[in-house]
Amino acid sequence: MAPRVSLLLFILSSLLLPFLSQATSSSPSRVGPFRHLESFGSFKHLEGSKKGDKTEGIQMVKKYLEHYGYLSSTHYSQMDSDDFDDTLESSLKAFQTFYHLKPTGSLDAPTATLMSKPRCGVPDHPTSSNSINPQYTIDPGSVKWPRDQMHIHYIIFPDSHPEEPITRGFQAWTTVSNFTFERVREESFAKIRVYFQVRDKGTAPPLDGPGGILAYAGPSLTNATIHFDGEENWVEGAVADSFDLQTIATHEVGHLLGLGHSRVVKANMYAYTGTAETKPLIQDDIDGIRAKYST
Repeated sequence: MAPRVSLLLFILSSLLLPFLSQATSSSPSRVGPFRHLESFGSFKHLEGSKKGDKTEGIQMVKKYLEHYGYLSSTHYSQMDSDDFDDTLESSLKAFQTFYHLKPTGSLDAPTATLMSKPRCGVPDHPTSSNSINPQYTIDPGSVKWPRDQMHIHYIIFPDSHPEEPITRGFQAWTTVSNFTFERVREESFAKIRVYFQVRDKGTAPPLDGPGGILAYAGPSLTNATIHFDGEENWVEGAVADSFDLQTIATHEVGHLLGLGHSRVVKANMYAYTGTAETKPLIQDDIDGIRAKYST
């Protein structure tokens, strides 16, 4: 009898081991008030870090700042180091200045909290400036659609997510600019392609699963793309533990038209978006698109 019991236990443990291993390895990646950004890591446990410290995880802060345009690895050899050095301090100050935080150069509580929030995957352009309004940003190297190409065809690839909020995201810009958009069913006619994608289907980074990077735009005059993270809980309107699809669609279309991230928290083009939050276009967004196409 004992050998049969042992054999049964062996079979059961063999079947359960993959699931137990997966649960053990994935559970730390959903910690923190905003869940985990799998691309970089939650930064709350690093709160209080400052120049001179050496703490495990600091290198992920560096990679975060590199991805979003505040630190260049071209001439920096300490990207994989956990040393909090002068370069990291300077980069954090630039990030803090851009988002109207106190430029302490340390990973203080407001900075760690903001960096742990869900956001757009498009890098910031902290060196961009505008003499009319210093809040919105226009990337000097971004696309600028010719005046005779402002009627743009787009296609939404079929998915289980609602499509009407995406259409309204395009329409939001027609009311404040000279752009018009038309949805098409034939891909060869489209200049903008909209996808919902997940990590395990060969998608391009930086899509990273729930609670991290929400969407990403790839501007182009001939093959512009919007990639929504298909693992997020997308809804219409302000719903707890969910993200408003129209708000994020409007934001990513703004990038395709050539706008960068705004420093104004209430602006649609602000990089960070919380759950149960809707953001229509405000005057800062309107000023940005009109400045972009004023000449």
